[in-house]
Amino acid sequence: MLAERVSFYSFHIEHIRSMKHGGTNELNNLAYCCPGCNYYKGSDVGTFLHESENLILFFNPRKDSWDEHSELEDGAIHGKTDMGKATGKIFKFNEIERLIFRQQLAELNLYP
Repeated sequence: MLAERVSFYSFHIEHIRSMKHGGTNELNNLAYCCPGCNYYKGSDVGTFLHESENLILFFNPRKDSWDEHSELEDGAIHGKTDMGKATGKIFKFNEIERLIFRQQLAELNLYP
């Protein structure tokens, strides 16, 4: 949700499904990703929510609709579905520093 032009760092080309989990270098498995999200995601493909034993996959920008799974409110990104919540949990969308940065960008009309 952050444009590279307002980031202090260059974006990464990220594997949606990491190579160690059977992902490929094909275009349909690659995404342009901010360094923070890429760092937090690492080679993970999903996480567990609540106390469930069911693995919840992360949002896939090639297959999933952002608006279906997440919403933006005053700079905070909230998951509307388990997929959105799992992605937000691991990618740490709402760490205080990231939240303040998005709010500052919004005040300058640079976000979203």
